Amino acid sequence: MDYLGLLCLGGFIGALVTFGLQFVDKLAAWQSLLATIIAAVFTGGVIAFVDRFRHSPALGAYGVGLLIALMWSYSKVGIENIKSPLVPLQLLGWAHIGGTSLATLVAAALVLPPAFRDAWRHRAAP
Repeated sequence: MDYLGLLCLGGFIGALVTFGLQFVDKLAAWQSLLATIIAAVFTGGVIAFVDRFRHSPALGAYGVGLLIALMWSYSKVGIENIKSPLVPLQLLGWAHIGGTSLATLVAAALVLPPAFRDAWRHRAAP
């Protein structure tokens, strides 16, 4: 369950971060918001939660969740590129959507089996 939980936590925090950054249009505001968001991602409750897993190999799932959330947050740009009349942009759009989907499937394939195993063991235990 550690892998699945940290992947989901990373996805949630990553979605919040990219959602916030998409509404900034000026460089100074972007830098200020980025500093605030980085502080939110790497300190406070998240790090206290992640600190529990400091010696666990599952900690890497948090970063994977952040990356996948970032990729999905910009999937709209990939779809717009697919609709473009320019072939290089179409290829870039397909690569973005395909890569995002593949990364999500690989992450799910890596974190779901251990989560199901843990859940099955806890269910079977008296």
